[in-house]
Amino acid sequence: MYTMNKILALTAVSVFALSVASATTVCAETIDAHVKAEIVAQLKLTEEAILDFGKISTGTAGLTIVMTPAGGISGDAGRHYAGTQQAGQIKVEGLANESIAITLPNSAVTIQGPTETMDVTAFNHDAGGTPALDVSGELVFNVGATLDVNANQEVGVYNGTYTVAVIYS
Repeated sequence: MYTMNKILALTAVSVFALSVASATTVCAETIDAHVKAEIVAQLKLTEEAILDFGKISTGTAGLTIVMTPAGGISGDAGRHYAGTQQAGQIKVEGLANESIAITLPNSAVTIQGPTETMDVTAFNHDAGGTPALDVSGELVFNVGATLDVNANQEVGVYNGTYTVAVIYS
């Protein structure tokens, strides 16, 4: 009799568990949720003007020259500056009215002369804190930086590149 009661109790528990499981399944709801992706035009970057510090006379002391994004240049008034002096200019083309993020180098970029180098630092732009492409999908912004001229810098032309990264934001 004890065994029979045990079997009946186990059967009752099993039936209860099955009824709860099937009741849960009966009450379940489903939905077909949607997925979306939009492919947009890749951003196109064009260098419209190079960042050019112009001609600087050599000297026995080092020199720091600052080029603003507006094209203004400052440095030691005792040194001679000549030639083309201009801020860099970058044109961005992409999807109209979209916000973008602009990244310029945050460490020194080395430019190479005949046998010596100079560092360009403190890159900055005039596109503002939240740049965006206009209604035609364009933005043109200017780039400034700081040039560190060493004491007795070797005479010659110094060239290099810096990376401008732009993404949709």
